[in-house]
Amino acid sequence: MRQRRWIGIGGSIASGKSTLSDFFRQQGYRVIDADQVARQVVLPGTAGHKALKLAFPEAFLGEELDRKKLGQIIFDDDAKRTQLNELLHPLIVEESRAQLEAEDGLVFFEAPLLFDSVMLPEFDLTIYVTASREIQLKRLMQRDHISRQYAEQKLAAFKEPAVLPSIIVKNNRSLEDFAAQSESLLAIIA
Repeated sequence: MRQRRWIGIGGSIASGKSTLSDFFRQQGYRVIDADQVARQVVLPGTAGHKALKLAFPEAFLGEELDRKKLGQIIFDDDAKRTQLNELLHPLIVEESRAQLEAEDGLVFFEAPLLFDSVMLPEFDLTIYVTASREIQLKRLMQRDHISRQYAEQKLAAFKEPAVLPSIIVKNNRSLEDFAAQSESLLAIIA
């Protein structure tokens, strides 16, 4: 019989979700990234690609999706962001489940919108990574090379989870401090 344990990692943009996921990968654990799954379901020739091209033709250069353009479209318009989520979320959920079910043992799943997902009840444990708003803004501006105004707009698209996570990890200090927190966390859950 297969033994599996699924742990979901969520959090706002530029909070440190990916840093935590990278730590778990470095420790030898499988981490499935919902953002990567989202890219897979819109590859040329997929149902997601066709649906996206019909709904957002202005985000394409021929057959190639311009992700930056799509990001600008959805961050400027709540209705379009909702439309995008309605188109792709079912495909992302289906592919995410397939990838999770293909794994044995402890598997992590990183998703920015984990706490809004229909998959939330399927996780044995959930982790919410958080950081102060000012730190998130600085990280976003530096990482994405964007203005403060655009960083604030991107950050405003994320909201605190309505469902309480199993564990909250605060990432307001140095990378070394976050690494130490990550080690302690892994010792508890592994």
